[in-house]
Amino acid sequence: RARPPSRLRAMADVPIVDLARPLDEVASTIRDACVRHGFFFVVNHGVARDVVDAMFAASSDFFSLPDDAKRTVVQDENNRGWTPHGEETLDPKHQTTGDSKEGYYIGRECEDDEIGLPLRGKNRWPDESSLGLRAFRAPMTAYYDACASLARRVMPALATALGLASSFFDDKFTRPTALLRPLRYAATT
Repeated sequence: RARPPSRLRAMADVPIVDLARPLDEVASTIRDACVRHGFFFVVNHGVARDVVDAMFAASSDFFSLPDDAKRTVVQDENNRGWTPHGEETLDPKHQTTGDSKEGYYIGRECEDDEIGLPLRGKNRWPDESSLGLRAFRAPMTAYYDACASLARRVMPALATALGLASSFFDDKFTRPTALLRPLRYAATT
């Protein structure tokens, strides 16, 4: 059995779901984690470290650009693209200014018959060469695809944890509205 990274072992109270274990064990761990904690860590998830690192590097490169450059791909009506710092206010009852983050929405590349449906549309990709980016689309797509694959691997365990057939979600996530959202928070003092 693989050991979780040391930073996870230090958080002993956070449940760890090991996807290398049998389905019934994974489902039981997920159920317990959701009932008692509401969240969990996942290990042996299959998302390669180089894919994660490339996504973070691409995020950092993009967020380091001047705002004028990032505005070339500002968020559209389908929630795809860049959201500037302060653009969103997720807690208007307690906030007088926008959130101290900027982000970038990326989703599944939709089929033509989905265009116009809520939160469905083409991704907005920055022009890498004109903005001087080493890469953006390829690492973001690779990470999105790896996470989508991971979600499909977890679905049978979630269904089993809910007392449903492991295949219950198979036909419900054929064209999901799933978004990747790299964020950069402003430095705090």
